[in-house]
Amino acid sequence: MADPIIEHTPENGATLIPNLVYADAEAALAWLEKAFGFTCHLRVDGNRGGIAHAQLVNGNNMIMLSSIRNDDFGKHFNEPSQAGM
Repeated sequence: MADPIIEHTPENGATLIPNLVYADAEAALAWLEKAFGFTCHLRVDGNRGGIAHAQLVNGNNMIMLSSIRNDDFGKHFNEPSQAGM
């Protein structure tokens, strides 16, 4: 027997949560709040400046975002243009 389909309700929370990385995460956070009505649910500032992690919510939708990291970890991320997009 197949697994039952779980109906998406606010009690279940978001089913897809994108994690976006920005050169200017501070400006992106402000824009997402103003343009789409998101509110900052959680924000962790980086110890070298920028935003280490933020969770923005709008109803049962969530977006996570952070600043680009200029360290060994950050060098593993590419801009969309570097991937031919």
